[in-house]
Amino acid sequence: MFADKSLSLALTVSTSVILLVIILMPFLWLCGGFQDRQPKVGNPPSSFSMTMPQEQF
Repeated sequence: MFADKSLSLALTVSTSVILLVIILMPFLWLCGGFQDRQPKVGNPPSSFSMTMPQEQF
């Protein structure tokens, strides 16, 4: 009984995670594209250093 419940829970969690990834991927891709074109001030340091030229540091 416990194995069936844990298996169904794992399936539900994995399905919801996959759906969330599918739903969020276009938004993340759009945000990344916009950050590449016009970097914002609130960017994390890794993406900021990638988008901005190095001579400004």
